[in-house]
Amino acid sequence: MNLHNCFNAQGKFIPKLFYVENYDKLPNAFEVNLSDKDFIDVSKIDNKLIERIFGYDVEIIRNSYLNEVPTSAVEEDDEGLDMSWNNGECVQTAIKIHDKGNKRFYEIAKSSISILHQEENSEIDSWFNEFRKFLPKLDNKPQSAEIGLIAYDNGYYTIRSKVVHTELNIEENYNDDFIPVFKDIQNFLNSRSSGLVILNGTKGTGKTTFIRHLCSKFPKKYRIVTNAIASRLAEPDFMSYLLSNKDSIFILEDCEQILMDRSENTFGGAIANILNMSDGLMSDIFNIKFICTFNADITKIDSALLRKGRCYANYEFKPLSVDKVAVLSEKHNLGINVTKPMTLAEIYNYESTDYDTAAKPKKKIGF
Repeated sequence: MNLHNCFNAQGKFIPKLFYVENYDKLPNAFEVNLSDKDFIDVSKIDNKLIERIFGYDVEIIRNSYLNEVPTSAVEEDDEGLDMSWNNGECVQTAIKIHDKGNKRFYEIAKSSISILHQEENSEIDSWFNEFRKFLPKLDNKPQSAEIGLIAYDNGYYTIRSKVVHTELNIEENYNDDFIPVFKDIQNFLNSRSSGLVILNGTKGTGKTTFIRHLCSKFPKKYRIVTNAIASRLAEPDFMSYLLSNKDSIFILEDCEQILMDRSENTFGGAIANILNMSDGLMSDIFNIKFICTFNADITKIDSALLRKGRCYANYEFKPLSVDKVAVLSEKHNLGINVTKPMTLAEIYNYESTDYDTAAKPKKKIGF
């Protein structure tokens, strides 16, 4: 196998150079881009399968020859796409096969196949239809949500992450009045509308668990906004970040300070931008959705956020009713003596030690 003069100035392997170097002739090219249902599992193309397809008169060019080594620096967006780095360039890796007997060179990647040859394309087309039957298809994985934490360091960027997959029975874990609200939220997430979902309630009532459930069941592009970043929403340079994150769902947790009535709010500019992005002219450009949670009373929030057409859902989470607590206790063998409504945190951590001293009555000193 002659690999001399087969690389460009940047050190990237060029199949056509390889073909010319070995056959002293420019090849014809047959190329096919595959649909996602026909993606190939390149990892399953081993020596035995290659021998079965081509016989023994073949050469396999391994990635180690070409300095194509997988690296963790590949963006998470490319996860599962068989990406690798070749001298600083991110490329889709492919198994490269030199079929010496037929003077063909194959590159088989996850989503494409190319064949360099000296025959008529019609002959290759006929061969290709038989050849692709031997190639193992990639199992289609269910689409997953894209989760990212917005960060700032001389510019805004996204730290990609994963959220714990949460399967949640809404009817069992939330009060009955939440069921129609949940349907409104589902419709909102599946729509092309900008707007807000506002969820409030005391700690432990299941706001964060519900958001995890949304991320698990509705594979969208989610962006987590900390209070520190939320206070910067009014800054002009945040607009460039928004332009590269259109159609995203922004999650603001514990954000009562940001959403507080503007007469008492030091972050009034942030509220103005949230209003514009959710129901102003900016909403037509960015198509941004907001899911906001907080523990404060809803009356503390700027009333403009709750306007019809801007706020698609507004719900106050409360402790679970006595009847529902009893059902969960029996289902999960929790042994709870149910006498009053309880939060989800209290139910699912019933046997755990309570270190929340603020929730415990203070003992009187003396007699």
